[in-house]
Amino acid sequence: MGHVTANDGSRLHYREQESGKPPVLIHGWTFSGRFFDRNVPALAEHAQVITLNLRGHGDSDKPDRGRRVARLAADLHDLLEALDLREATVLG
Repeated sequence: MGHVTANDGSRLHYREQESGKPPVLIHGWTFSGRFFDRNVPALAEHAQVITLNLRGHGDSDKPDRGRRVARLAADLHDLLEALDLREATVLG
């Protein structure tokens, strides 16, 4: 488990399992990265798996602002940059 800090200072929680070219799993509105708990073990047999808690969800910060799609996309970008992921597959 880890945290990255988005460019506006919000902390975003993520979990990482195993190694290899990673899928980054993004949950839907009002869920968290735990939504994928049943899928992660099977995926982790073949690749590193990262599940992101979007801002306002799960263990990520819950700021009063920043829940627009553009901000959530910027958060994903910040996560990919912080983890130096150049060849990730993003699934949602």
